[in-house]
Amino acid sequence: MFFTKKPVEKEKILLEWPPLLKKREIQDMVHGPISLFHPLDQVVDRREFQRLRELKQQGVSYFVCSCSTHSRFVHSLGAYWLAYKFVESLKRDTSLNITSQDYLCVCLAALCHDLGNGPFPHFDGAFRHASGTATQSEFSDSDGNWLPRGRPVEKAFLYDIVSDGSGLIDVDKFDYLVRDSFHAGIPIPFNKDSIERLIENARVLPDPVLGFPRIYYAKKVANILSSVGDSRQMMHNLVYQHRDVRAVEELMAQTMNLADKYIKYMGDDGKEYSLSKVTQNLEAYLKTTDAVLTEIANSSNAEISKARKILEDIARRNIPVMIAEVECGPSCAELGVRVIKRELVGKTHLMTRVLLHDNKVNDKIAQTVSDEWLRLKAPQEAAVWSICLYVSRSMNNEERSKVVDAFDAAITRFGLRCERF
Repeated sequence: MFFTKKPVEKEKILLEWPPLLKKREIQDMVHGPISLFHPLDQVVDRREFQRLRELKQQGVSYFVCSCSTHSRFVHSLGAYWLAYKFVESLKRDTSLNITSQDYLCVCLAALCHDLGNGPFPHFDGAFRHASGTATQSEFSDSDGNWLPRGRPVEKAFLYDIVSDGSGLIDVDKFDYLVRDSFHAGIPIPFNKDSIERLIENARVLPDPVLGFPRIYYAKKVANILSSVGDSRQMMHNLVYQHRDVRAVEELMAQTMNLADKYIKYMGDDGKEYSLSKVTQNLEAYLKTTDAVLTEIANSSNAEISKARKILEDIARRNIPVMIAEVECGPSCAELGVRVIKRELVGKTHLMTRVLLHDNKVNDKIAQTVSDEWLRLKAPQEAAVWSICLYVSRSMNNEERSKVVDAFDAAITRFGLRCERF
């Protein structure tokens, strides 16, 4: 006699999600115990997800903040848990008709949002730009607009949870701000209590322009919303774009370009793909992690001796030193040779794009913060663009002085200096 396991019907899983008796408990340093419900536990156990353990969340920031070595694996779990709590809170409003399928889809999206990242993703745009292999997304129209699929328009607000239209108020940013600041040892205004307050004061209302439902926040938490942008800018200034981090990022990009043709990964089609070509084959891409630096450092290939030398210099902290910096304002952003994927928007402050509602009168009218509020509590610019001059540490003071003079003259000649009144 033969016995076969009866397949569980898809509809049964979705109707009962989350299955309270089928879960895995994970202890997280930031959020405490996290419940990972079936079938998400199976997703986490997949090779594609486990690969995130080998990708540092903050790239090369550990050269400045030694404890910032946490992975995208733990960040993804944190983003999932916040998405779970967010949907759990919204479900109290039965008029939203949030189904188990909706619940599972949002949590799955948050859990998997970083699966496409490669080694040191915060500056891989520099590497791809230099190697000429930047690719265009297949999921946008001719105008670059995202084409969401899967949920009907009345469930449009669900997309705000994982990827909010303002670019900042979503669970991805919530988790990495709190997690990155924790590991860097840098206190920021935004914290775990801030997250709980925002989730508790979130509400779904129609977008005044587009008409479909969006997530709004009570006006009473406007200061907390503003602290998201303030905290992010603080982390950029102190960690993400620290002068030494920027120097190491540039050296890393040079290293990967020099080693590009000599470090290869086998695809599922039997072909070998170089570092700059791995995005053309999923199997080859899944083999790339931060360990690529170890592969380069340990390689005996004479063709990448220059790349190995750069890594040796980084290890000895023999990195370029910044000797001049000029603020040029957001209008000069086009001058950048490369774009670091930090999602900072220099032209407007975060609070000009956040949707609010008046919690005191229980209205259903969308609002934004007043111009007076912005003048009093928000900086004029969300980000400051600057041009930095780096030189070798071995350069003597006389040579540095000459280089600074030439740099200053060039900045003046091309009118790049930002005038502040």
